[in-house]
Amino acid sequence: MLTVTGNQIYLTQRDSAYLQIVLKDNSGNEYTPYAGDKIYFKVRKNIFGDTIIFVKEIPKDTLVLELTPEDTANLEITSYRYEVEVSTLQGQNFTVINDGIIYIGPDVGLENISQEIPELSLQGTINVASLPEPVYSEYEDSYEITPSSSQQVISVRGKLMTEDITISAIPYQEETIATGGKIIRIGSV
Repeated sequence: MLTVTGNQIYLTQRDSAYLQIVLKDNSGNEYTPYAGDKIYFKVRKNIFGDTIIFVKEIPKDTLVLELTPEDTANLEITSYRYEVEVSTLQGQNFTVINDGIIYIGPDVGLENISQEIPELSLQGTINVASLPEPVYSEYEDSYEITPSSSQQVISVRGKLMTEDITISAIPYQEETIATGGKIIRIGSV
């Protein structure tokens, strides 16, 4: 069973839950995460505890938090504190929901009873006055790298990349000689 009231969540242990995260800016407008932003749901035993019990990354394209049965299977039947945090590519952290409460209730074996999933959401505000819009440029160099005998630096800081970089294998050749030994050639063959 899942119930949400404000930023309080009641979830039966080992149940699945899908929660829409609604982010607003200081003016009350919808906040769209920037490229490189990461959004985390962090659960602690209490507000003063440093130990994080579990962390879930929330996909920034959907902003839907998915809690799985494995996330709560080993938790005690009690209340926990959670926060939702936005981390930027520049290393800034903004807590958008602070001191939320998640109650984990007992699982009484009714997991096979079908139930309607309600539309539930959690809401937080991000202080956009303190969040500068990141400046990115597109990576325009080759996405294929050939190994070299000297150090290479691939400048990707502040660049948006549209592909994976492929690093070619270093040429390697092995030859068995008449005496039973081997000749190994590494590099240009």
